[in-house]
Amino acid sequence: MKTYLQKVRTDNMPTIPKTYDLNANSARIFNAARNDIGGQFAKDVPAMLADGSNRNAIGEIVMNSPCYPNQLFSNLANRIGMVLLTSKSFRNPLRMLKRGLMSFGEKVEEIFVAMAEPHDYNIVEAQTNIFKLETGELYTAFHSLNYQKFYKKTISEENLRQAFLSPEGIYDLIGGLYESLYSGAEYDEFLTMKYLVGKMILNGNIKVSNIPSVNKDNATDIVTTMATTSYLFRFPSTSYNYAGVTNWTHPEDIILLTSAKFAGINNINVLATAFNMDKAEIEGRHIMVDSFGSLDLDRLDKLLGNDPEYVRFTSEQIQLLDSIPALTIDRNWFMIFDVLMNYKENYNGEGQYWNNWFHVWKIFSVSPFANALVYSDATSAVTNVTVTPSTATLSKGASLQLTATVATTGLASKDVTWTISSQLSSITQNGLLTIAPDETATTITVTATSKGDATKKGTATITIPESA
Repeated sequence: MKTYLQKVRTDNMPTIPKTYDLNANSARIFNAARNDIGGQFAKDVPAMLADGSNRNAIGEIVMNSPCYPNQLFSNLANRIGMVLLTSKSFRNPLRMLKRGLMSFGEKVEEIFVAMAEPHDYNIVEAQTNIFKLETGELYTAFHSLNYQKFYKKTISEENLRQAFLSPEGIYDLIGGLYESLYSGAEYDEFLTMKYLVGKMILNGNIKVSNIPSVNKDNATDIVTTMATTSYLFRFPSTSYNYAGVTNWTHPEDIILLTSAKFAGINNINVLATAFNMDKAEIEGRHIMVDSFGSLDLDRLDKLLGNDPEYVRFTSEQIQLLDSIPALTIDRNWFMIFDVLMNYKENYNGEGQYWNNWFHVWKIFSVSPFANALVYSDATSAVTNVTVTPSTATLSKGASLQLTATVATTGLASKDVTWTISSQLSSITQNGLLTIAPDETATTITVTATSKGDATKKGTATITIPESA
């Protein structure tokens, strides 16, 4: 779950899928399937009466046929189930922050164009500069497909037979199937989004605003502080995004994420007053989660254990996340895309059951350019920076990957800025050092400076032998 930063290009924009609701009982559901199947099925099987009084007779006709059960179930599952009973399924409270469904492709390239630089008007220079290129800084963050899961449930012929015995049996059977599949997918999406938030916080990739420990006496004052701080999002600044670019957030895109505990102390009227919004407006921009530290670690291990970027949180880290009352984010901070949502079913004649699969592919990432701010009472500090290797010998034209380890407390940033003493050789912000073929220095000092505390630095000494 790494975001890569580099310069250039364009991308295809995703679309937000429409949501459909089906207000249906067993009779409506069955009759819709009957009409879809048509043919001999519709001739042999009568429509179900609105009161369902003929459902038992219909069940006998369907279940005593060698092919009708499979025709009916396949239609119910594929055509009706996708829009059935979603209101009863678990709904991810963070789903409004997703970016939509990718129509094709497995990668999103997020482009940020830096503000244009000012120039003095000069009519003489205009004659020579008219065709001069000035592209400015263009940055792209790559967000790649990193989540491919499926959910599986089995329904037997006997389950279908029993569905005809109760007034809402068909509704409950198909709805229950989809409730199980969708609830699992929605819960895992919610869990993964909270994990992503936690990882960004613990890695120091979100700026921290220190506040006192929240209690009933100071809660209102803290909300006011949060509101005041969020106002700063509206103005161009490099302070609130991971990439350190000059960016701002439109007022309508400022989102407040709070824990249930913090929301319980501060009701919606307190939030509305502090943020200078009416109740309806603040409700549209306030999203509550149970807790930022409430994470099913065993399920996360199963979900993300094969991801090389996944790290299981320690109990101390969970405790730290659990203490966080709120975050303020730009609506565009989350880069969550649905890449594929696919339902499949297959009948096993030998076992007389249907297996049902719901495939879910997603991109889970965050924008390095969008503003985000976390509120915490934790004491955060950078204590030390070390560079590995600390010494090395490197020939001209060769490259070496250096690593900076930043020791911290609390939520301090673990990021560094790389610099070198040479004007000829170069180092990337990922720590890849390249010695220039024409390097004149015999030694180069590489410095990793903490972004959280510029007084904390680590160095490495690179020896460059004379060319043979």
